[in-house]
Amino acid sequence: MSPELEQIIDEYLSRMDKALVGMPAGRRDELMSEIHQHIVDAQTAESAPNLASLRTVLDRLGDPEDLAVEAMENEGRTKVRPKRARSSAWNSMSRRSRSLIATAGVLIIAIAVTLGALSLGGTAKSSNGVLVPNLIGESTAKAAAQLQRSGLVLHIVRVPGVENGFEAGLIFSESSGPGRRVPKGSTVVVHVATPRH
Repeated sequence: MSPELEQIIDEYLSRMDKALVGMPAGRRDELMSEIHQHIVDAQTAESAPNLASLRTVLDRLGDPEDLAVEAMENEGRTKVRPKRARSSAWNSMSRRSRSLIATAGVLIIAIAVTLGALSLGGTAKSSNGVLVPNLIGESTAKAAAQLQRSGLVLHIVRVPGVENGFEAGLIFSESSGPGRRVPKGSTVVVHVATPRH
């Protein structure tokens, strides 16, 4: 990836990191890592990553400050939302733009749910955890069977219009991180591509 694109990603993540003040450092680092990985994965899926494709990815994610506020709220750490005249701006957006914003919101909520589920495992030693399998490119049926054998729970988030080289119905993103140890019974959130309607 070009230095120009890396700088844009760094600026986006820096804005989000500043807005996450008050979130515990470990959680903040996990969330930042997941968002960074999502951006990199989306860019890697492009045959020739460029500024336009990066802007599309960042537009889908939404404003980093808004993502941070939503993550903080999902963590139970309230932060006052700035007052904005959103109704007229929202109504003036195209249906596709609103759909992309809603999709980004779903992804953020899924990430927050995953972080919350992982935190409920307490302080179990890593040797007692279960390894999360790599589910990228798998069907949801196969993923469910793998996770059930491992003692983990599957949560599916369907994302309309995501193509990135994956067939509809296949997992294109996994928020828990393959190869990571998590407590038995943890929820693994996966994102599944669905056809654009």
